Amino acid sequence: MGPGGLYSNPRDDPLNAHLPNINQQATILGVTITMLALALIAITLRLWVRVRDRLWGWDDAFVLLAGIASAAGDIIVCLTPNDGMGLHFQTLNRAHRLEYFKHIYSSNIAYCASTTCIKLAILFQYLRLFSESSSLTSTSRYRLARQITISLIVLCSLWGFTFFWLSIFPCKPVALNWDTTLKGKCIGWGSKDPNHFYAMFAAHSASNMFLDILVLLVPLPFLSTLRLAGRSKAGLMTLFTLGIIVCAVSIGRMISLAINKAGTVPVMNMSFHVPIVYIFSVLEVNIAIIAASIPIFWPAIVTLATNKIWVVNEIEIRVENNSRNSLSSAGDIGLAEHGSWSKLDNKDDPDRRTSRLSVLAKAYDRTSSRSHQHKHSNASTICRTLGHDAGERTSNDSQRILFLNAGREGSNATLGRDEWLAEADRQNAMGTTTTTIKTADVPYEQIRKMER
Repeated sequence: MGPGGLYSNPRDDPLNAHLPNINQQATILGVTITMLALALIAITLRLWVRVRDRLWGWDDAFVLLAGIASAAGDIIVCLTPNDGMGLHFQTLNRAHRLEYFKHIYSSNIAYCASTTCIKLAILFQYLRLFSESSSLTSTSRYRLARQITISLIVLCSLWGFTFFWLSIFPCKPVALNWDTTLKGKCIGWGSKDPNHFYAMFAAHSASNMFLDILVLLVPLPFLSTLRLAGRSKAGLMTLFTLGIIVCAVSIGRMISLAINKAGTVPVMNMSFHVPIVYIFSVLEVNIAIIAASIPIFWPAIVTLATNKIWVVNEIEIRVENNSRNSLSSAGDIGLAEHGSWSKLDNKDDPDRRTSRLSVLAKAYDRTSSRSHQHKHSNASTICRTLGHDAGERTSNDSQRILFLNAGREGSNATLGRDEWLAEADRQNAMGTTTTTIKTADVPYEQIRKMER
């Protein structure tokens, strides 16, 4: 027990023994860290695309500022449960109350900055969308779209600057925001009067919700004038879908504030009632950042995914260079290596016969084939063996295999020794090849669907 009967660790107080799930530190940290990580990933992908394409603009600058402000605010939200957020206010000692109000002060600044920057980022993105995708930039509808968007940019800038300034200097001196023992004056968020405190929260939340809806609706009347590819349309539809979610979250935040007037009724218990408000704030800003970034990086991600080389058939080619002289010690082509000749008659499978004779015809040495000039060459051995020792095989069979070009032209004329060797050189310049084809696991129908 500390001074005033309070526990040094407020979580040890029996009043904080059975907190709702939304007030648990694990819930607050889990939601905040997850959404911040997704938002930072989206910002990184967006900036990567912009830098790669050299298309950096004001919308990217404001998204980056919104991400920085959101990260700062989310870090503060993660620290606040250690100083009393989620616990009953009356169980907090003076030290915890000071830290708690410091975190509230800092998080209000970050929230005002992030909500303003993300709205400006989306509006500047609309201007770029209208100028790059409009069919005619000289039409009255195009000019009207730009005028409405620029007007909203001015309105959101004034709104954001006003609330941002009020969040920084709600008290004079500033330390009066968290140290109520000091003398001075506070307004809005700095006031400890429940009526003034809630009025400031309600004004900012209601105006923020109204502007979110306006920003979402601005481009809808002008979509018919835009020329967008399929992937860009998908990104834009995602923006609108997430934009609707952002508006719903903003409405939910407003309702959670109104239920108990920001934790000021029936008793002053802000620390116990604000966790749901802060979770809605985290969801709103980070989902808005993701919504603004998806139309930028999504087409690039889809392009990278669909342009990959999908292996339908794996083809393995093994090339073996065989020397004629290596086939027989006497320099002749040994037919025994390719099976018994007694099995190669007209009754055999023609595919088997063709395969063996083809191997026979294509086994040679390129350099030695050009040097044969004497009468008893390997070529004459081949012709003699094929023409006279093959038994029932006719010479037309061997001509169709060995003299391929002559067979295609319907001629049974026999080429000369040198001509045959030259023809063999040309037909099998790379040697004997063996091909193995394997089917991959990716179905062809799936690849066709991805191409569409």
